[in-house]
Amino acid sequence: MDNLPCATKYQHVDTHEVLYEHGYRLGMFMKDSGNVYLNNHLIIKLYYHKESEYVQLILSLLVNFFSFVNQKRFISSCWI
Repeated sequence: MDNLPCATKYQHVDTHEVLYEHGYRLGMFMKDSGNVYLNNHLIIKLYYHKESEYVQLILSLLVNFFSFVNQKRFISSCWI
């Protein structure tokens, strides 16, 4: 999966339209607290088509990202 382009799936806050952003975000900055979080865990969803017994074609690669800090899970989200 090295060097394959990936996308992150988002939902627009107002219209609930599903959107895709190229790549994934490495972290986030919280303006209210001044804290910086590094997305140190990724969930990679690989969609493929099995052409034959020995040939599989990759259709898409989606990434969900989040940060574990002090055993608490902070899920990154994007408000568009």
